[in-house]
Amino acid sequence: PAAPAPRALVEAAGSVTGEAFQAAWGRIPKEETATVTTAGPPQGTDLVDAMLASLNVHTMASGDLPDHAKFFVYARDDRGALYLCQCIVHKTKHAADLTIKVEGDADVGLFVGVVESGLQACG
Repeated sequence: PAAPAPRALVEAAGSVTGEAFQAAWGRIPKEETATVTTAGPPQGTDLVDAMLASLNVHTMASGDLPDHAKFFVYARDDRGALYLCQCIVHKTKHAADLTIKVEGDADVGLFVGVVESGLQACG
């Protein structure tokens, strides 16, 4: 049999409300974690928001704290899987910690790779 077509993130911005994000985050018990490499301290949350949005990963909320920047982001892939993520980008090391929750037949590795490439482009 032929290999399935590769997945892509396709979700349009604004399709998940803050209430829907919070409700899904609360009802999905399983979470996965990953640490990814960044280009260094983020150059402001607006740049990170824009870079991730260009990759179809959309920011629900973000905040700039003294030692890290925190982002709550979401995406959906072309098979309908929903990805929710808390992303903490450290300012003192080239790393970000991701906590990911998914609904549907998701490919967490795909999502992590897209977020990592976006964060690496923000240095």
